[in-house]
Amino acid sequence: MAKVSKDFIDSYGNAPLSPWMSGEQGKRTASVVQGASRKEENKIGLSEDQTWSEPDVIAPSRSMNTVVFQAKNGGNTVVVNDEGSDGTGYIMITHNTGSVVQIDQNGNVLIKSFGDTHNTSEGVQHQRSEGNYNLNVGDDWNVRVEGGSNNVYVQGDVNIQCENFNVEARGKATINAAEALELRGAKVSIEASATDIDMASFSNIRASALTGGISMGSTLGMSLNSLTSLNLGSGVATNIGSLGLVNTKVGGAYIVQAGGLVDIKATGLAYFDGLLVRLGESISPPIPLPAKPDNAELPKLKTPEARRPATNSQDNINTVMPSPEGISDRAGDDTKQ
Repeated sequence: MAKVSKDFIDSYGNAPLSPWMSGEQGKRTASVVQGASRKEENKIGLSEDQTWSEPDVIAPSRSMNTVVFQAKNGGNTVVVNDEGSDGTGYIMITHNTGSVVQIDQNGNVLIKSFGDTHNTSEGVQHQRSEGNYNLNVGDDWNVRVEGGSNNVYVQGDVNIQCENFNVEARGKATINAAEALELRGAKVSIEASATDIDMASFSNIRASALTGGISMGSTLGMSLNSLTSLNLGSGVATNIGSLGLVNTKVGGAYIVQAGGLVDIKATGLAYFDGLLVRLGESISPPIPLPAKPDNAELPKLKTPEARRPATNSQDNINTVMPSPEGISDRAGDDTKQ
């Protein structure tokens, strides 16, 4: 009696055609996992008003214009179809895990992997899209440039929305805006750790504390200079004090006017010296109070959305993933693991 082979046993009761062609034992194909894993329309979102969907994987139909190359157990399949008057058809390469490479009747290309996808080049890699280029990343997105520069050229706007935005420059960081530079935050801190902070304005410089005060301090000297008028005014009191000497020198008249009491005290001698000293009269007109300073123009920026911690963040802890390990030098030893 002839020995029954394992292939005969495995094929017993199977349809003579590929399940892609006959529809029998369709569970042996990757159609189930491909259909279940498809991201439906509007499920992939770049923003609230920008979404895109994943194309369907073609399920080959029984046709004389379809050629199926199938592995022994029917899992890995290559389908070539040339239906249509112009013979366009489609081409599909499917792995039993569901991973697929597909070119449909319109020339659209779908590459979907149920494992990891590696795209490497030992030379120059070029990638171009005539229309939009949409990228969705489910976890971290790491970019490392070895030895060169990262240059980004954008014709329109650049919009970035994130939880924490961290920039660390080993050298100089430069922001150059042709029209306006606006900064807004719940708290804004600026520190020059080694040298100076320089500010210059073509027109006015305005600083306003809307609900609190303004404090300025210096461990050395402090200078306030104006080529025209220098006004100091307050709604309650103006206090000038020094632990040492206070010098006041003017090139013209020195006028002090008070709506109430004028009290001048000295624990030592008090000197009044002039060509003529007159008490009990005044020849100067009333001095107007300094005008209130203009409030600073606040940037017209929207309030950011509430925090949405990333999946790899812990409560109240800002986590930054380490950068990828550097690639080995081309002249080095790449065989070491």
